[in-house]
Amino acid sequence: GAANTGALIGVTYASIFGCSASGKVTGTMDTVGGIVGYCGGKIGSSFSTCDVNGKRLAGGIAGLASMDGSVENCWSSGSVSASEDSAGGIAGGNSNDAVVKYCYSTVSVSAPTYAGGIVGQAQAQVEYCAALNPSVTGGTNHVATVNATYGGSISNCYAWDGMAMNGSTADLPEGVTAITVTGGTLNHQLSEIFGASEVWTFEDNKLPGFGVTYDLPDYMTAKPEQIIEIDSADKLA
Repeated sequence: GAANTGALIGVTYASIFGCSASGKVTGTMDTVGGIVGYCGGKIGSSFSTCDVNGKRLAGGIAGLASMDGSVENCWSSGSVSASEDSAGGIAGGNSNDAVVKYCYSTVSVSAPTYAGGIVGQAQAQVEYCAALNPSVTGGTNHVATVNATYGGSISNCYAWDGMAMNGSTADLPEGVTAITVTGGTLNHQLSEIFGASEVWTFEDNKLPGFGVTYDLPDYMTAKPEQIIEIDSADKLA
């Protein structure tokens, strides 16, 4: 598709709940999403495992959430990339009071400018979200664990401390709490983050879903390679 391309819907001003999508979504212009391209309504209790590619404003769930729109209680996996501007694990951008809330993403995100684990070009609120992305790659000073700041704000958000941001371990900004994994155990359970939301199914040390839970991705539980310094022949025995 061209502009406003989604796996299920191009443009919506209505409420969408209980949707899922998989496969590949490609748009040659703006607002490309794993569920919907342009979201002027509300989308909730939905997930996407799509690989999403667009020109500007590419997101794992929505390319752009705007007007009275919101993205709540959603999760995404796969990959999201924008060839020119703004990519996010949940939304490429949010504006005009369109909140992104109670979401998590394990998407690999990349864009030459604004790139965020949850939202790329954030101009509105992002709250109670968990960025569990393996990597986020973007422009210098325009890449972030949760949202690449563009006038928006974040509150009560979390990010995996092993996330690679532009190839290096991410430094978490003020207002973002680190999620660590030790021996397969999360220091902050997702039920703690999404506690006020009643649509999720929770299980300790797993990712929540809708009526189901999921194992943590391998990249979060893999043990770092142990480097052994060999300073004597005895260590070769």
